[in-house]
Amino acid sequence: MNNPLIKLLKSKIYTAIFLLAILLGAGVVGFKILS
Repeated sequence: MNNPLIKLLKSKIYTAIFLLAILLGAGVVGFKILS
């Protein structure tokens, strides 16, 4: 199954997960600095 649409969707999902991980990491660091 070499569907370009599925590839695009997968890359978007990976990008979203990557951004969420960065936001989560920044939130944890900020919380540690504040507390």
